[in-house]
Amino acid sequence: MPQKSTRFFKIILTSVGSHTNLLFPKEFLRIFGQNLKDSIMLNVSGLEWSIDLKRHRGKVWLLTGWPKFADFYSISFGYLLVFEYKGDSKFQVLIFDPKNERLPRVRSEADKARVLQSLKAYKPNRPFFSVEVHRSYLYGGSMTVPLDFIESNITKDSCRVVLQLPDGRVWSVKCYINKKCAKFSAGWKNFATENNLAAGDFCVFELVKERLLNVVIFRVES
Repeated sequence: MPQKSTRFFKIILTSVGSHTNLLFPKEFLRIFGQNLKDSIMLNVSGLEWSIDLKRHRGKVWLLTGWPKFADFYSISFGYLLVFEYKGDSKFQVLIFDPKNERLPRVRSEADKARVLQSLKAYKPNRPFFSVEVHRSYLYGGSMTVPLDFIESNITKDSCRVVLQLPDGRVWSVKCYINKKCAKFSAGWKNFATENNLAAGDFCVFELVKERLLNVVIFRVES
């Protein structure tokens, strides 16, 4: 008799939000579904998370606790999760990002406090704004920026701007504007990827001259 598989994997093919649930595979439920409690435990590198289950017509989803879990590990489109069932409604979870790098790169409150302290101490002499990097900014292809700053200091119409790092490297990015918001769109994803931005990092954009912005990155991870 073949041994029952205690592992399954899920590839995240949608954005993860407050109303997002994760569905268990039918084959896994056929073997172990009746043994699962209404609340299960996910273990990632020794850190445990209690997640409530939703059951309906033979299907089972991760529900309460899942969005918080996903946000903590910056899980988003393209991530791979490997679940290994350990019995007694407990799972070991391995997380891989779209580059197939294993996580977690855990962000502690101390890490964030350090970044915020550094950010507060940074005082450019020219007009500037700062943005916290969210998961959607990394995989959605655009980043929201302050509309009032863009209209007051750069342009009132969509245009290309140049992002420049302290080492002199530059990226051309489209600045898209409508009546409600402004975004860095085409070219932004290349900038984020090539500079290894992660959720929780902060970028400070300092206006050097018309349509040229210096960028200083404050990283959650040292």
